Amino acid sequence: MTRPRTRHPTPPGRAHPRPPAATLRIDAAPDLLNVRTVTVDCEHGVTTLAIGEGEHGPRFSDQLAASVAVMRHHEEEGCACTAELRRRYGVAPFC
Repeated sequence: MTRPRTRHPTPPGRAHPRPPAATLRIDAAPDLLNVRTVTVDCEHGVTTLAIGEGEHGPRFSDQLAASVAVMRHHEEEGCACTAELRRRYGVAPFC
């Protein structure tokens, strides 16, 4: 799910020295047992994944969960804000 953000355009004659950076959070879902939420947040929007893990099912590493969330955020928002997260979590550059 994505929540759109209001864009704040750069004033004419001023450029960003680099794209704004997205942040990533991995938290336990407060009301659900064995569920983590992975949130990628930037000025363009927020992408949140909920990952549920059963007692006998596979356990997804934070690395894999973060990689999937970063890819999904880029697919939904199409922004360059995830560049640092892509490097940190080993996600290939997008074409």
